Amino acid sequence: MTIKELIAISNKEAAAERALRLDDKLRKIYEACPELREVDSRIAELKGNRLIAVIDKNKDLINICDDEISKAKEQKDLILKSKKIDPKYDEEEFICSKCSDTGFVKGKDGTDKVCSCRKESVLEAIRDSGLADYGSFDMRNYRNDYLGDEAGRSKLLTSLVSVMMNKDNSKDLWLYSDKPQSGKTYLAICVCKAAVRLGKSVYYIKCEECGYTKPSVSEEIKYADFLVIDDFAGEVTQDSTCASFINSIIEARGAAGRKTVLVSAMPKDDLISTCDMRIAGKIRNCGDIK
Repeated sequence: MTIKELIAISNKEAAAERALRLDDKLRKIYEACPELREVDSRIAELKGNRLIAVIDKNKDLINICDDEISKAKEQKDLILKSKKIDPKYDEEEFICSKCSDTGFVKGKDGTDKVCSCRKESVLEAIRDSGLADYGSFDMRNYRNDYLGDEAGRSKLLTSLVSVMMNKDNSKDLWLYSDKPQSGKTYLAICVCKAAVRLGKSVYYIKCEECGYTKPSVSEEIKYADFLVIDDFAGEVTQDSTCASFINSIIEARGAAGRKTVLVSAMPKDDLISTCDMRIAGKIRNCGDIK
């Protein structure tokens, strides 16, 4: 499931927990102050009677109920003051004050981000996005000065994040090509994780695994907001099953305007000359992350 679906489930759990906490709080308050329980019961009964009076259009009974409810509330206020009980004692309290139990908070740039209280949901979404084996990969450890090209790596990061955030609508298919051992996989995975924390559905897959996944995974790959196909190589696409899968995925995602990034150690021209002809044509017209 996507992070949004997981948070929707956890929101239901949070609502149930709030209700349980309220029940427990009321039980303790009523045990310590039985007279408050009595007046609350009286108010509830009067409100029920008033509803019946409204349905019956009995104006006299409505006025009587309103008067009795007003008196009961005055009595309740006196009890609350004398016992120093919070007037909001019968209201549910948010479990997380940062996100008000929505699961999302606004970042400094105004973007919705998953709240820290949903850490487990984030971890589950990351595991379900093909990233279960990359727990140690973290954007905080990404170094722009790796290999001595600080400006270049900073630009790469910005470009890849821009594609992930759907800020560049000129292309739906993008190629991130760089020499071996240049940190491509690390950066791609970190950006995928960042996408999850921003509430996006994400999938990360190695090129050689394409076409050999479960049908349910294939659907996730097709409909994810952001897809990364790593270790992309021309010779791998010579496998007919792999080629058909990648071609159909790119076409389906392109039609829906979903971003796909191919990560490869091969230059663009080499990929075009070695890929399955259907895929080569798409790479020829793809955007370049650089």
